[in-house]
Amino acid sequence: MNHRCPHRVIRLINRIRADADGLVQEGRRDKPEGFVRLFALSVSVPDKMAAERLIARKMSEVTGDPAWASTGRDFKTLTLEHRMAAVRFGFARMFEPIYSEDRLQTSLLEGTSAPLRFFSKEVLPLVKALRGEDDFTVAAVVRKFSPLLDPVALKAIPEKQMEQLARASEAARSLKSIVDSAQNPTFRDVLQDVARTGLFTVPDALLPFAQPDDPDVVDQEPTDGAPSDTFDTSETTAWRTMLATPFDQIEAYDQYVSGRSPFGTHQGVKGLEFPRVMVVISDDEARGFLFKYDKLFGVEPKSATDLKREASGEETSIDRTRRLFYVTCSRAEESLAIVCYTSNPQGLVSTVVSRGWFDGTEASVIAL
Repeated sequence: MNHRCPHRVIRLINRIRADADGLVQEGRRDKPEGFVRLFALSVSVPDKMAAERLIARKMSEVTGDPAWASTGRDFKTLTLEHRMAAVRFGFARMFEPIYSEDRLQTSLLEGTSAPLRFFSKEVLPLVKALRGEDDFTVAAVVRKFSPLLDPVALKAIPEKQMEQLARASEAARSLKSIVDSAQNPTFRDVLQDVARTGLFTVPDALLPFAQPDDPDVVDQEPTDGAPSDTFDTSETTAWRTMLATPFDQIEAYDQYVSGRSPFGTHQGVKGLEFPRVMVVISDDEARGFLFKYDKLFGVEPKSATDLKREASGEETSIDRTRRLFYVTCSRAEESLAIVCYTSNPQGLVSTVVSRGWFDGTEASVIAL
């Protein structure tokens, strides 16, 4: 018994599964019929975000559900790879340099990176409070994180506490001036201002960038006793590149790694459910080898390795992709849109219709 999905989604996932183990699920009688649509587009579509907005509007028309077309993006988009989500949610420029470094990937995706938490959990909350003129939250953030208002330090200088409070207030105003400047400040602009005023304690990995560059010294390790492996040359370059990107990306990144964004990955949503789901498929963007949707959809032929593994009863990339596709489609509680970027949109539509996964009204080519 499938307690989550509407009946049309259950029929789809049963057909997907039929070519594997043939197990069949049944839906609850109190569940609606639901909606499923597949849209095939050329992989060369220049503006994929615009294409997906168009498809969301089409889903709103098909389902009669205005939430699909709301400006708040009230549906869950599942991408094959984190980069795809970063591009669509607006934090790709800061994300890419760090994601490209193997040693930095895990903390980046888990939201545990000290440098990024410095920006997302200390600087960002203060910036939002300053912009909202929320004096209570401004005071709370500064008291919690700023060494300028460290209780031990203040107790040691009772006669200068008012002076220290004034320093903290001036440091906060300086930060607001930087982030509200017309030039869209970079992470490094913000970092250097915070370091100059002493508003927050700068993480070790960012210390080499807390001051303007010395033109005669490139990526010099600090001499404050920080572990030398923290400043691996390639990682330092990654941080330098990331810090040169706009600071205003940090909120989208923070929402994404905190699970509060309208995006997720195919691999990371098992067990979750959402009223409206858009599954975005693009082997080209994913740049992976474990999953091949063009093979699953019959657009790309099976390789010799696939045929050999299939003959010996071993798992193939098609098997893995089918399971992943099953999981993503079965996240939908009401309606499901599948967006496929492929080299052969018409061939993909013909294949999924001939297999009985969709009927002729549910799968279509979008030409842009």
